[in-house]
Amino acid sequence: RRLGDGELLRYEIDKDLNPYASDGLVRRPNDFIVLRAIATTSRPLSYELSRLEAIDESGQKIAGFLDEEAFLAYLEGWTTDPGDFTLLKQEVKRTYLPYAPLKLKPGKRDYILVLVGKRPLAEPVALRGLAFIDGVPTNIEYELRKK
Repeated sequence: RRLGDGELLRYEIDKDLNPYASDGLVRRPNDFIVLRAIATTSRPLSYELSRLEAIDESGQKIAGFLDEEAFLAYLEGWTTDPGDFTLLKQEVKRTYLPYAPLKLKPGKRDYILVLVGKRPLAEPVALRGLAFIDGVPTNIEYELRKK
């Protein structure tokens, strides 16, 4: 589910210091689509997200998923204070979808995922991607609802 601006405040570390807000102390040249993915399973399984893209009305890719490592590298490139980056990195490590296949245990867990696209970002209408569940490729097709 896509998170709105109000929900993103939950991840704010300090005034204008939030890893999931595309505007802050430095206005980045990209926009973010921030998603909360909830994993619920009744049995242990492995899960790996290979690709995830946001699609606009014309079927064009407008934003792509950055795995945890790539997202941290992106943030580091736009963070001028090493202390701020350390705080951002801690929050990302705590909340972001890990960079590796997940070994999910029975239960429920939520993760943050970020798709990055050039500003101004067209309105996304769908998500498409590929995941591996217990090693089996699984296509992702998800229509986004308008608010």
